[in-house]
Amino acid sequence: MMNEKHIVLFSIWSILNNKGGIAKVFCSMANELLSRGYKVSAICFDENNGIGEPGFYLNPKIHFYICKDRTPIYCLPPIRDILCFDMKRDVRHQKRGLQFMTWQSKKLEPLISQLESVDLFLTFQPEATYILKELMHISKPIVSMLHSFPLVYTDRPIFDILKPAMEQSNAVQVLMPEYVNIAKLRLQNVPIVYIPNVVPQYKEHAELESKTIICVARIDPEKNPELLLDAFNLIKDRFPDWKVEWWGQRGRYHCVHKLEQKIKAYGLTDRFILCGTTKNVKEKLLKASIFAFPSSFEGFSLALTEAMSLGLPVIGMNDCPSVNKIIENDSNGILVNRDANDFASALNELMSSKKKRMHLGAKAKIDMSFFSAEKVYAKWIALFDSILRKV
Repeated sequence: MMNEKHIVLFSIWSILNNKGGIAKVFCSMANELLSRGYKVSAICFDENNGIGEPGFYLNPKIHFYICKDRTPIYCLPPIRDILCFDMKRDVRHQKRGLQFMTWQSKKLEPLISQLESVDLFLTFQPEATYILKELMHISKPIVSMLHSFPLVYTDRPIFDILKPAMEQSNAVQVLMPEYVNIAKLRLQNVPIVYIPNVVPQYKEHAELESKTIICVARIDPEKNPELLLDAFNLIKDRFPDWKVEWWGQRGRYHCVHKLEQKIKAYGLTDRFILCGTTKNVKEKLLKASIFAFPSSFEGFSLALTEAMSLGLPVIGMNDCPSVNKIIENDSNGILVNRDANDFASALNELMSSKKKRMHLGAKAKIDMSFFSAEKVYAKWIALFDSILRKV
């Protein structure tokens, strides 16, 4: 039965050829809302003239719009830095952001005019909300999403400019219950609602027979690949048949280069493998026996929760936001200190005992049912209904 309400998803980032978390949520939400009877349009920007395909499946019935034009020269990092050179750091940050958002709003105007009878906008960044509210003066209801730990957004200098637009939203969504009060520290005049990401509910269960440890994450400093490498190096001789597969995009060059050099120095070139990206994460996870996740910062890790849904035992950091709530130590996974010896000890415990791996993996799979599409979208639909009833 058609809902007949028109929801527009809007991201200032590209989802073309993008395998990141926001792109995955963007496409998944568009598909799920369409399947629940909404009319769905999706808008993103792309600096490469719209060449390529969405990084994840997007139903062809979704009205997908791409702002294709390249970034103007005055918004490119070298030029905008020169234009803002004599300003204080925070003011420079704000000026650069305003230049870019103003350019984006001008490119967005003709596209927005093509949309038919929009009922609600769903924005994926505070900047997207600012563009709609402050620069384009859109009066339709807006739900603003914070896709990471709230302070990632609210501690930036530009947030002082974005805040009034955010507080004109009908609601701001956060990914974890504890994020509600954190967001309220900077956003006092708008409802903050907790709605988590959806976690796929897999029927399959990893067999946990292989000698493979897996991590799925970008190779970047905040993901701490060196910590996992150092930990594995401590126990490599005790478990000569085991290997680590790190799947994910190569991030900052210095981080990747340093990691590659350290792998060579440890003599682990054939046992600590940087595998690159894959179109089938699920297949790779099913072939592993342990999911090791040394990341120091997460909003709501899709890779971690997907691994848990497949029944993999997981290791995470006890000081990593969201990870230290999703993982219950020694119940559905293991939490460790930011220390190679502590991480190695947890690896040793799981590598030594299939029984332990099965126990933690089974509980992890059960716990992920809390994040099923049915439960999560019941929250979204209730939020949309409550907002639209007041319009």
